[in-house]
Amino acid sequence: MKILFVIRGLHDQGGIERVTSVIASELAKRGYQTGIVCLQQGKPFFPLRSEVKLHYLKKGRALRISRLRQLYRVEKPDVVVFLGSHRLFMNAPAAKGLRSITWEHFNTNINWHPLHKLSRKIAVRTSQRIVTLTQRDADNYKRLFGATNAVCIPNPITINDIEPSPLTEKRVLAVGRLAGQKGFDMMLDAWAKTTERRNGWQLRIVGSGSHLRRLERQISELGIGDSVEIIPATKDIKAQYRQASIMAMSSRYEGLPLVLIEAMAAGLPIVSFDCDTGPAEIVEDGKTGILVPPTDTDKLAEALDKLMSDEAMKKAFAQESLVSVKRFAVDNIVARWEKLLAEVNAH
Repeated sequence: MKILFVIRGLHDQGGIERVTSVIASELAKRGYQTGIVCLQQGKPFFPLRSEVKLHYLKKGRALRISRLRQLYRVEKPDVVVFLGSHRLFMNAPAAKGLRSITWEHFNTNINWHPLHKLSRKIAVRTSQRIVTLTQRDADNYKRLFGATNAVCIPNPITINDIEPSPLTEKRVLAVGRLAGQKGFDMMLDAWAKTTERRNGWQLRIVGSGSHLRRLERQISELGIGDSVEIIPATKDIKAQYRQASIMAMSSRYEGLPLVLIEAMAAGLPIVSFDCDTGPAEIVEDGKTGILVPPTDTDKLAEALDKLMSDEAMKKAFAQESLVSVKRFAVDNIVARWEKLLAEVNAH
């Protein structure tokens, strides 16, 4: 079976780019003819198997539909997988007559442009399946858009051979793009309210992005520069997990946050905003971590202090994380994709 994924690009270090690279590579490993169509130029940030064929569309938005059509005529894919519903105005007409899947990575309450809701309706009508990352979003597609073709397949653990953290460092880790969505401004506000930072605990934020300067200013204004550091995004994220004892997330919204899944695979207890959507379908509150009300920095600070000061709780959550995260194992998730692709191809 030949499958083409259509994505903005692979050059960024985000979760969409990471999981697309992993799923495409795993399918290629299992004998599928797999390709990725990039709408923008740029060397892939994450590794890809050599069997995955890359296609770069020439620049020029006005001609994208015709160029995609031409590519499909040449490649003759059995199934086309669109990354995101927000480009269906382009993707649907370009893939007319082909079997397609819309792989939704953002929750249904987030609209990337004024016509995004209409774009989702088009996806429901024109794609054989809508794949969401959470069951809540699959249910929302059914409720809001009348979808009978929405299914949930979560993202897998995308890093192999993660060695569990020894939990010996007094370090809280936060990972993500330095952008408004990730809420690092709220993370810093919460950190300034913690008491355990005065007992040697450090906050390390790993990420790159446009908000770096404003976050650095905020650190200075809050007077917490002695206990906070921001380091650039890295391909060796496994080392960062091993050097941490707690994973914290302060996002305003998510799809299904890969960093929480990866952190649990590294045996880290979690403290996170219970934002819409994702954390509640990964973290078991009071068992693998602590979920706090969205945007409540006081509660976030309290949860961090509680976990930083309670060694027994930290270790108990860590052990439960290692067990709970197995449901996101790559083999389990890819098997669900194989089943779905077979259904769509037989449609």
